[in-house]
Amino acid sequence: LNKRNKIDKIGIDTLFNLSDNSNIEEHKAYNDICLMIDEEIDNWHWYDKKIFNLYFKTGISMRKLASDTTISLSSIFNTISNGRGKIKKQLKKD
Repeated sequence: LNKRNKIDKIGIDTLFNLSDNSNIEEHKAYNDICLMIDEEIDNWHWYDKKIFNLYFKTGISMRKLASDTTISLSSIFNTISNGRGKIKKQLKKD
């Protein structure tokens, strides 16, 4: 039952096989979205930018960030949640 309920997770980078010409446009679109996200993050306040990048680019958990930086867990959670909302709002049409 446990084996049947498990879902194999595949990273988004493995979905794009560049040897196949049909996926080149999808890969370009993915790169464009990533660049737009990075541009959006660059416009934020330095604190929001640092917390968001630490969480997503390094993979450090929120609890670990809170203990290492002495910033409250609720502050880190709110910063990341607000950042996700800003990105979704700005890139909704894309």
